[in-house]
Amino acid sequence: MNERNMKPITEEIWMDYLSGNLSAEEMEAIGQRIEKEPEVAAAWEEIKSTWDLLTQAEPLPEPSTEMDAGFDAMLAQYAAKELKRKPLMEQLQSLLGTWVVPRWAVGALLLIIGFGLGRVLGPSGESEEMVALTQEVQDMRQMMMLTLLEQPRAQDRMRAVSMTQSLPTADEKVIEALVQTLHTDANVNVRLVAVEALAQYSENPVARMGLIESIAKQDSPLVQIALAEVMLKLGDTQSVSAFEELLENPALDTTVQEVVQETISKLI
Repeated sequence: MNERNMKPITEEIWMDYLSGNLSAEEMEAIGQRIEKEPEVAAAWEEIKSTWDLLTQAEPLPEPSTEMDAGFDAMLAQYAAKELKRKPLMEQLQSLLGTWVVPRWAVGALLLIIGFGLGRVLGPSGESEEMVALTQEVQDMRQMMMLTLLEQPRAQDRMRAVSMTQSLPTADEKVIEALVQTLHTDANVNVRLVAVEALAQYSENPVARMGLIESIAKQDSPLVQIALAEVMLKLGDTQSVSAFEELLENPALDTTVQEVVQETISKLI
């Protein structure tokens, strides 16, 4: 077997695998490793899901000039720290050249791949360099999420909110963006996923208060019921007064009334 197939699967090899630039023997060998080795399979699922996310048939809207400039600055800073990754960056950018994908999405994919595959690069995964890279990747994911939240399409904003599920932690900027989305987004489905996302960070006071304050702001029965279910699951008695005020609305949907009344009775 080719010596390359006996070594850990590096980022460069994964890129060759994605683009079909390996020999038939190498392609088969990696396919077998994906089937037999859980860590390799997990790495492949992560890179494949990220690839699918960023290379959908319908192109994403271009970000604003300010956001584009900010992302370019972050990429420049990252490149200065990780010069040894430059060949990989150039290779992937060339690979994506035929796809209609915004420049910021390509950069995000590079960083996500660098992190996701770090687990199969060997013991260095515990090094200070990998810890620093992990933080940089999380920062980039957060920026990607915030960028998508500004897009006009509800589909993009839903994807942005859903991305928070892959974040081990979220800073105040992300939490506040989720709260703002829950309070003001015109699309009901986007607000529903925002409820779920904020519930994930319910230990954060800003996230929890954002959920409670949103009770009075929602006019969709679906979102109102979702908030009631979340508050009941969290056992948050602070939400009782907000639900009681909601019941005073004469136009409140009858099903919502029943759900809210039951929620209040179980919380007090």
